Parts: sequence; structure tokens; C-alpha cells
Amino acid sequence: MYNAYTDGGSRNDQHAACAWIITDQDNSILYMNSTYLGACSNNTSEYYGLIFCLTSALAGGIKELTVYQDSELVSRQMTGQYQVKAEHLKPLYLTAQHLMQKFDKISFISVPREHPFIKQCNAAADLVLDAYIKK
Repeated sequence: MYNAYTDGGSRNDQHAACAWIITDQDNSILYMNSTYLGACSNNTSEYYGLIFCLTSALAGGIKELTVYQDSELVSRQMTGQYQVKAEHLKPLYLTAQHLMQKFDKISFISVPREHPFIKQCNAAADLVLDAYIKK
């Protein structure tokens, strides 16, 4: 079983970025990445972080994954506890659901933003935003 940590962030819906980390059972980092997304909402950036993370895990041959997020909304939408009402999130949700089906076992856990790996993701996304906005 592997672990994944994802986060997204948006500054005034004008600049957004996301980051993700994949670890092994011992929480040794196997993969970490972040990317600039352009203008989008915070929830959109949270979904992109999840989608990129799931894609990375699948590309690495991972079939069992626990996903940790500080976005209660995305985490609970993925588990069916919340409905996806925002039209702009529905295609992202469907993409994440499609990717989720490719895993033998996957679970989602909402954690506080103070979680060490979530803080790392947040810092990585902030670095991308700072670098892009200064251009």
C-alpha cells in the first residue's frame, strides 16, 4: 500500500498551482511534483492535484493507494459523501473517478492542513506560484 498527499492553491482565482507526493509504506518519498495551472479556483486546483497524483501513481505501477488531502470537499466528493454540485468541477470529478477505477484498492482521508506532507505540498505549490507570478 502506498500513500499519496495532494494540495492545491489559488490566489484570487487568477493564479493556481497544485502539488502531490507519493510515498511508500514507510513514508519515504518516491515522487513529488508541482505544477502551475493558470487561472482557476482553489477547488479546481485541488482536483488537478488529485488527478495528477493518481496519474503519476498509475504510471508508476501503483495499484493500492491511500490519498490524504486537506480538501474535505474533494475527499468527500470522491467517496460519495458529498454531491458535486458545481458545474465546473463535474468534469474533473469524472476524470478522477475514472482514474480511481483503475486501482485495485483506493481510499481517501481528509487531514488537517498542518499534516507534514500536506504542508510540503502547499509549500511546493506556493513556490510555483511565486516563481510564475514574478515573471
